[in-house]
Amino acid sequence: AEESAMGDRGNKAYEFSGQTTEFDDILMRKGIITKEQALLAKGMGVDQVADILVRDKLEDMGFFDQEPPPEPTKQDRAAEASLAELDELEEDEDFDDESFLAEYREKRLAEMKAKQATLRFGQVQDIQKSDWTREVNEASKEAWVLCHLYDDQLEACGLMDNLLKDVARRFRGVKCLRIKATSAVENFPDRNLPALFIYHEGTLQHQLITLASLHGLRARPQDLEWYLAERGVLESDMEGAPPVPEGFRVSRDGAASAVRIPRNNQYVDEDERGEEDVLDEYDPGAED
Repeated sequence: AEESAMGDRGNKAYEFSGQTTEFDDILMRKGIITKEQALLAKGMGVDQVADILVRDKLEDMGFFDQEPPPEPTKQDRAAEASLAELDELEEDEDFDDESFLAEYREKRLAEMKAKQATLRFGQVQDIQKSDWTREVNEASKEAWVLCHLYDDQLEACGLMDNLLKDVARRFRGVKCLRIKATSAVENFPDRNLPALFIYHEGTLQHQLITLASLHGLRARPQDLEWYLAERGVLESDMEGAPPVPEGFRVSRDGAASAVRIPRNNQYVDEDERGEEDVLDEYDPGAED
């Protein structure tokens, strides 16, 4: 009987368990066995052990530590509600204070008006000299304003028109205008056209004179977009300056330069320019 009892102990089957014992934990801490070995010895299948080990890993990473989000407060519910939802909240007994909802309704209306304001442009508008203060100086206190001084006879001005239309269409928060150069500034020299005046906060911030900085007659929409983005006029998803157009000349120092610029309805090589071609500072709004 004694031999039978000893034999039974040697062949004893452990009760199935997904938990390790204190003794198992000691062996694991000493590196004698792994948790995988301990669980397999208890009769668990390989897949079951794998599931437990994965769960342990997730627990170590804090995956199961997240507490359920707290119940939203009155302020939270009102702050996230649309105008229609604010109307519905009036029927909720938690919102019996009309002044509370009225405050959030005013905020929502203000947000909607502000959003609409950023979308109110979208096209290039023609203006006259008499409109300059209102449409350029005053308007630039609320948004960036681009005003193209042009001459219909110049090919480069036609190209700038197309570039500006692209900006107006894609960046509706930027106000785009155009005016005949001689209407804006008497005797404005053709050699300085097209000219793009860039206003913000009521004053002239930048001037883009001719297309020289945009690769001349090879200028593309992305060239103007990058020029404006670099100056903070608009937010672009471009990650860097666009590549130089094919056939565009690059100087020995690595800087790209315009091949031709306008002068008296004609185009001349950049190297032929003289000191008389240097732009004087023009600000049509300063004359008002």
